[in-house]
Amino acid sequence: CESDLRRLVSDTYQYNPDWKQFEAALGAAKAKIREEKGNRYPQVALFGSLSRWENSYDAGLATQENKESWDVGIRVQVPLFRGFLTINKIKAAQARLQQLQAQQILLKEGLALNVKHLFLLMSGYQKQEESYRLAKDDAAKNRELNEKAYQNELCETKDVIESQLMESFIQALYQKVRYDYAEARFQVDFVVGDHIQKQIAIYE
Repeated sequence: CESDLRRLVSDTYQYNPDWKQFEAALGAAKAKIREEKGNRYPQVALFGSLSRWENSYDAGLATQENKESWDVGIRVQVPLFRGFLTINKIKAAQARLQQLQAQQILLKEGLALNVKHLFLLMSGYQKQEESYRLAKDDAAKNRELNEKAYQNELCETKDVIESQLMESFIQALYQKVRYDYAEARFQVDFVVGDHIQKQIAIYE
């Protein structure tokens, strides 16, 4: 039904490996923009050190001042002129993000169409499987009736053979549609992601 299809598409955006990679790429592109923008601002660094020299000797270099010392400092790096390098890097990072966002839209639409196509295939195969199953049962009953009728000399040999051939033909169609359904389900698992495989029971 429509609600199952919507949930399946939603699960695709949650578990599909290609979609997850694209989300990671978008996150990296946004981080790159923040990084390049950060180059416009001053960089401040604080540093300090503390040392103590354990030595009982109190002459020469081993003075009290040298035994215990500390220092604290601050370093500031201010960007003054980079020949518009920072601005161009920011623009390049923003262009890369826009490119990825456009590709993500195409990927999103492509995944949705692919899942919808496979879902409709599965639904169609399910209906065919039910029809062939009923036809297979009818063909088996018809073959049994012809065999019994032949034993009682109520029908000809060709009628028995035709009923057996028809049963075999419908059985082959039934197995074929079961295979087609299994293949479509495998494709759904592949598109949505392996994590959703256990949750596919709603489409059985």
